[in-house]
Amino acid sequence: MIRKVVQKFYDDYYNSTDFRVWQNRFVNDIYSCLMSVGKEIPTVTALCDVMSEKRYRGLHIESKKIHSRSTSGVNFECRGKSVTKELADMVIVSLVTLDRQIVFMKTAFIQNKRATRQNALHTSQPSDSWVIDQEQLFLLKNFPTFTGASGLFNDIQFSFLNHSRSLGNYGLFSSNGDMTFLTAQNVFHNQNSNGRVVFDSIKRSNIIFSKSHINHEYFDKDYSRYCNCPGGLGCDDWMRLYFYNPPFFRNYSYALDVSEVVKELTYFNIGDLSIIVGHVTDAELYSYTGKLLLAAFGHKINEVYFRDYFNVEDKVLEMDDIDVNVVLSHVELGDNR
Repeated sequence: MIRKVVQKFYDDYYNSTDFRVWQNRFVNDIYSCLMSVGKEIPTVTALCDVMSEKRYRGLHIESKKIHSRSTSGVNFECRGKSVTKELADMVIVSLVTLDRQIVFMKTAFIQNKRATRQNALHTSQPSDSWVIDQEQLFLLKNFPTFTGASGLFNDIQFSFLNHSRSLGNYGLFSSNGDMTFLTAQNVFHNQNSNGRVVFDSIKRSNIIFSKSHINHEYFDKDYSRYCNCPGGLGCDDWMRLYFYNPPFFRNYSYALDVSEVVKELTYFNIGDLSIIVGHVTDAELYSYTGKLLLAAFGHKINEVYFRDYFNVEDKVLEMDDIDVNVVLSHVELGDNR
């Protein structure tokens, strides 16, 4: 199945000029949004709105804000003390299906920040910077065992695997209307002694790359009948480039502007895996994501996407006591799209 899905996405999306044109329009829509909104919370809401109902062939992006009726957060132990922090203000779920069967699903928790200006290292010129809450960073980098403090996940305990180190992330809004995306691990390594991340320092730093989930271990070794090698590349080289380590369906740990963010989103490179070809790789993340999707989008999650993959009680649909923007990026690669 995986081999067929990779070839299908390469042919219909990655190698399509029309798809690249669509991506660039998407980029322009986001830039228009970010340039017109100032404060952090309205920016996140507006960003999710502009990301909603984007379509190209079998790819569909939609978003929904779940409004809270009380303070939402999670409880966890941080360096020997109990703390309560917001887990994220945006969750991106990346879903790939083939004939409505799940090929894989990934989840990314994202905390968004608005920039302030300060002098960059070794220069008197001001650069965008972001103040990082160290306890929340601990949560998004390490994912200690936590329980919901209220609402949908109240008193439910979770311990996520975070295998790729790309489950927790930051969206950093720039003063010029741009956006940078970093995993929490890269935020930790790039912050200064004052707990700030400075954009000019990010550009000079060594980025830590995430581990890729979808690699050679998921593929049949016999590729020859699926390969049309271009001139100058042997079959082994070609298949290693696009199948062993494809430029899509991976785990990317950073994007330095909106154009890169859109590419990683629409190449399904954001987030940590919870299921692949019927095998649940992180049961607790899978459960959390399923409940969140049901709360955001209702029964159509089962009816349209999952064929009852998520057997969650109906009462979950009434428990909208959480404040988060949920973005679902889904591509159906089957013939019945």
